[in-house]
Amino acid sequence: MDGPRPAPRPDGSGCVAAGDELADGLWFGSVDRAEPDRLWLDLACWYSGDAATAAAVEDEAESPPPNGFHIRDRSAHLRTIAVDGDAEVAWLPDPGDPAPLLTTDYGRWLAEGQESVIGGWWWLTVENGEIVTIRQQYVP
Repeated sequence: MDGPRPAPRPDGSGCVAAGDELADGLWFGSVDRAEPDRLWLDLACWYSGDAATAAAVEDEAESPPPNGFHIRDRSAHLRTIAVDGDAEVAWLPDPGDPAPLLTTDYGRWLAEGQESVIGGWWWLTVENGEIVTIRQQYVP
């Protein structure tokens, strides 16, 4: 059957949100700024497997993509998202090394890992309009 191919599906809850609010789910992007009660996210798309190859072709990037993933970030629009007081963070103290991944509470992460907060790629779990978990994505 010929015809248009379906668009590649990003991992997580997607990479498009109506307005500034993120619905409950798993979201991917780059953290621009973080404060004790909120952070600013540049929402992006993470594709893996066959979807990564298809997205790379659409974006006229190397295909198949190196390391089996493709990141699409077409907007620099920042979303301000509240952070739950009990949020947990899994982060890489050395972003160039995938191990060890340290887990701590959000406040301690801000104090200890500030240099790794800005930039880099992160997965955020949003529940009831607040971030409840944050996990850094290793990118070789």
